[in-house]
Amino acid sequence: MWTYWKQDLSASLVVFLVALPLSMGIALASGAPVATGLVASIIGGLVVGLMAGAPLQVSGPAAGLTVVCAGVIAQFGLPGLGLVVLLAGAIQLVAGLCRLGQWFRAVSPAVVHGMLSGIGVLIVAGQLHVLVDNKPPEQGLESITAIPQSLARGLPWPRWESEDVRRARTHLLKELSNLHERQDEIDRAVSRVVTMHGSKKVHDAEGEQH
Repeated sequence: MWTYWKQDLSASLVVFLVALPLSMGIALASGAPVATGLVASIIGGLVVGLMAGAPLQVSGPAAGLTVVCAGVIAQFGLPGLGLVVLLAGAIQLVAGLCRLGQWFRAVSPAVVHGMLSGIGVLIVAGQLHVLVDNKPPEQGLESITAIPQSLARGLPWPRWESEDVRRARTHLLKELSNLHERQDEIDRAVSRVVTMHGSKKVHDAEGEQH
């Protein structure tokens, strides 16, 4: 048990540094309080750490569950999510006691790949709304279909302007590019305005310069 304690200690530290903020981020993205992610990470780490490991055991937070948890919270609230998690855990325990793990090998990998791809599409669709400073819809299908509307509202589309406007902007850019040559004059003006009610020494120095 204590043969590889050094390796186990370093591995647990790395997992802690990754899993704790990830759990809090998943809770925040799912619409749950951040404290729930913190508590779930600590309790999950302690319980899973005391259990025997398995090749297919998942003991860390999965970002793919964000979409599932967000949908459950939006429809049934946070208590509904707790009940769903409790029932899911009970089903897993019963399946383990009944030795039903081999049955899952009959599930085609295409099903798993499709599920993960769908979750990825929903996450990307939601982040596109955030990218243009828009609130994403709660439902996944609505989030995908509302992407063009959010992009049209949030992105500045090019438009043809008159010759006078373009000439004024060009002149403004040239003037801004020449500001560094007048930096000393700007510094004196700013100092004069800021110290208008300041010390007499500063005013005398300004007067000598002019």
